[in-house]
This record gives sequence, C-alpha cells and structure tokens, in this order.
Amino acid sequence: MTNDLKPEIIRRKRAAWAAYNTIKPAVSEIKNQKLRAELFNSSVIPALCYRSETWTLTKAMEAQLKTTQAWIERHMVGYTLRRQRC
Repeated sequence: MTNDLKPEIIRRKRAAWAAYNTIKPAVSEIKNQKLRAELFNSSVIPALCYRSETWTLTKAMEAQLKTTQAWIERHMVGYTLRRQRC
C-alpha cells in the first residue's frame, strides 16, 4: 500500500483557501483579533484538517499543511513576507 496523499493534501489546501475566502469580507470588517482567530479556527482549520486523523503524514506533508496555515493567517492580518523583511 502506498502513502499517496499528495492529491488529498492539495485538495485540503484548496479547501482551506476557499473557506478563508468565504469569511474574508467579515474578517476585513472585524478589528478584534480574538474574534478573527475564532473565525479562522472555526472555518479554515476544519477545512484544512478534514479527515486528517486517518492520514500517515511525512514531515514534508506536515510542513506543507503548516505553511498553508501560516500563509492564510498572515493574509488574514495583512502581514506579508515582503513587509516582514523590511
């Protein structure tokens, strides 16, 4: 049996971005960071981690999921890598 989770990881990453895009208008209006975090945790994280309890992840796959989560979090607060380097 092969551990070919690459297509599923790609689907989960797309689903997480889609979940973020559905809450994006609300997030842009909300200034309270705690409420933004609750929105993120209730919509984006479940989309990213759906059925992940059955996966056998490698370090590389785990890094991909963590990177996607960090990208969305930075996008949500308006903090880009370009701003970080300055």
